[in-house]
Amino acid sequence: MKRWGLAKAIASNAMAYKLDFVLWAILPPLQIAVYYFLWVSVYKYGGLEYVAGYSLNNMITYYVLSIVVGALTWVGIEEEIEEDIVSGNMIQKMTKPMSVGEYFFFENIGYKLLAVPLIVVPTLLLGYLLFGAQLTSFPNLLLFSLFSLIAMVMNFLLSLTVGALAFWMKKIHSLVRLKRTAFFLLSGGLFPLELLPTGVRALFDLLPFKYLLYVPIKAYFGEVGVEHFLLSLGWVLFTYLCYKLIWRRAYKQFKGVGV
Repeated sequence: MKRWGLAKAIASNAMAYKLDFVLWAILPPLQIAVYYFLWVSVYKYGGLEYVAGYSLNNMITYYVLSIVVGALTWVGIEEEIEEDIVSGNMIQKMTKPMSVGEYFFFENIGYKLLAVPLIVVPTLLLGYLLFGAQLTSFPNLLLFSLFSLIAMVMNFLLSLTVGALAFWMKKIHSLVRLKRTAFFLLSGGLFPLELLPTGVRALFDLLPFKYLLYVPIKAYFGEVGVEHFLLSLGWVLFTYLCYKLIWRRAYKQFKGVGV
């Protein structure tokens, strides 16, 4: 109960920042509009019916879902970890009954409680009602939800791992920006991975990042199999082990200085 209380408290505190609310409400419609007019121009003036196997409606659906998945899976805890380490607040968190990982996880859930009504629902409504995004079947919707949940957990573990580097690097702001840009590109956030050259696509397929966005979207289209599920779980396990390893070293370092 304390953990869910933390999530609710984070959501309540975030509601005090009205400017953030306005930005959260405005940005998704603008993003959809930009993607829509860009791809309408590509299809129309190129005389194209399909691009990399996507019809125009499918392409618009892809970008609508990219915003939705991004909102559901986005994690921004690295800077907070850095700040806690520099200020000394991390010592308190590391000595509480609730683990640091649990604390940041339920804090992240608190932000998701806001992201759903402010970003996810309006984006889906706009996408379907104004921009021609396509509906899917109920089984595909369940798969989309499952893979989005897996993506959120994986992204959270990766963010925890990167954030822990602040124990040694102190300042990780540039690294975090690089990480987010790389994840956006490698996960299919800029464009569907089918648009990549064959060799580059093969390389991307070897990396875990497509499971952060591209694979959940393909689940919505009904284009995933059991192998995608098993591989995504494998990558979650790998990122979990990385998180445990680096935070164990961090705990040892803090104990070494008298924590």
